[in-house]
Amino acid sequence: MASTIQDLVDSIAPRQDFLERPLETSKPLEKKILDGVQRLGESNLTFVEVLELDGKKVLYSYSLIQDLGAKLEKLCNLLDLIWVLSQQGLCDFRVTYEFLEDLFEIETIDFCLSFWPFLEHRETRIARNLNGARKPGTDLIRFLNSLLRRLSKTHHSAFAGRILILLGKAFPLSERSGVNQRGEFDTDNVTEWDHSADNEEADVYGRFWRLQKTFMDPVQLLSHPEEQRIFKDDLTVILKELKDVKSVSEMLIASMALSGDETVPSDVTAAGTQVEKISFSPKWHTSPALFNLELQDSVFRKTIYSQIYFLCDFLQNQKNTGGRAPIVNKSLIYASNISPEFSQFLEEIQGSIARTGGAVIGADNAFSRSLKIVVTRDHNWQRWKEQNTPSFEIIKVTNDELKSTADQSTKLRGVKRPHVFSMGIASMSKIQRTKTGIELLKAAEKVSAPTFAELQEENAGQEKTELASSKEWRALRAARTQGMWVKSKGR
Repeated sequence: MASTIQDLVDSIAPRQDFLERPLETSKPLEKKILDGVQRLGESNLTFVEVLELDGKKVLYSYSLIQDLGAKLEKLCNLLDLIWVLSQQGLCDFRVTYEFLEDLFEIETIDFCLSFWPFLEHRETRIARNLNGARKPGTDLIRFLNSLLRRLSKTHHSAFAGRILILLGKAFPLSERSGVNQRGEFDTDNVTEWDHSADNEEADVYGRFWRLQKTFMDPVQLLSHPEEQRIFKDDLTVILKELKDVKSVSEMLIASMALSGDETVPSDVTAAGTQVEKISFSPKWHTSPALFNLELQDSVFRKTIYSQIYFLCDFLQNQKNTGGRAPIVNKSLIYASNISPEFSQFLEEIQGSIARTGGAVIGADNAFSRSLKIVVTRDHNWQRWKEQNTPSFEIIKVTNDELKSTADQSTKLRGVKRPHVFSMGIASMSKIQRTKTGIELLKAAEKVSAPTFAELQEENAGQEKTELASSKEWRALRAARTQGMWVKSKGR
């Protein structure tokens, strides 16, 4: 029985891009599957029984292959074959998740990392119509979260990000299993540091690493005035220290100047900046001997500036709730006891970081813009969670619902009676009825020319009228000159 599944996998032609290109159905493969079904029919077994019992034996046997390339190819072909069988109705699609879960449990992290492109390039197959509240969506969440718990936070942070990206694409944005709906902070991320040192430098060192406790759980500042006072004192000292310290490139230039070399190569600053850019440490070292060196790293200082800026914004956001919609998610309502003085201090710190933080680490305005963009995005997410994460999906309207709504609107509107005046008012309707057009200009009385006798008679009458008017006007002028006033019509 197991040989039936193994024979099907072995019959798949070799592929160079088996991780990136999914297996497609073909006539030869369909014929081999049909032959396998017929052989199983003689023993009264189904493909589901073979896959759940003997198919996993094939999975375990492939996991023992020493050559990584051959091992990956066999396992990819096996999982692709299961998807083809599910498309043909020979097994349920959940079998794919069962095989993936078993594979991730028995394999090492390095193998899972090499195998991960298989899932990324089959996202549309694996993550289709999933719901985080029922199978097979719960299966995918379960075994991927199990894989995440096995990963190291320092060595496998990039791989963990790829897993979370796949989960983010597989489920709707409003899926509650992927949202920190209660606003919980990672209080397990404790930073250990040396408390034994006792000198001025250790004072800055102790104040600096003590801030990590506040970053881990900033809610404690909202209701404890004493914690606010300690935080204010520590932050004042630390920001002054961060502003005064020199970066790696600045120290290189200063050391060359002290040695008497006045010509500083142009690539010194670039080299120092390049070293700082390629440095990456998800968890900083807290040794007192390394503290001053870490402060010289611009990446380190950028991280601290960002943490301080985001913390101040969070505290201010809890105080400034005016103009916002009422919070539906009551778990995001914190007891706030921030004094006006402390609120003003937080505002000044944010403004100082936005103005001078980028210049201190050599990022100019780009750093400030990045901080504001992240904060704006975080505000939008916070508002969404306060409203209990409503879905972003638009409800589809069927044709029957659309027709029913249109009929109901017509019924409520009633029969529309014609208006008394076609143009709205009587005067406009009268103008509309007036005949116009080029045809009226072509009428005979408009275009016929008068005869010579009619024109002569008309001119003679016009001359008599003008002559009489002229004489009358002269007579009136003469009478006025002699002091005689004559009353005439219209004068």
